[in-house]
Amino acid sequence: MGRRNKLLEPVDGIPMVLRAVDAALAGVDAGVYVVTGHERDAVVAALAGRDVRLVHNPRYAEGLS
Repeated sequence: MGRRNKLLEPVDGIPMVLRAVDAALAGVDAGVYVVTGHERDAVVAALAGRDVRLVHNPRYAEGLS
């Protein structure tokens, strides 16, 4: 893809995806799902130790529509 993955960009030293997941975990009693696509391994590594369910979308490059 060539561009940096914004989910992995740090905000005050913490990847944005981790901030979003921590907020979701703090706000719900049900499970949290994270759908991965581009740079799946790096996103999964950033979420190490978090109680989330991971789902990979192999067709992420096609968009959401």
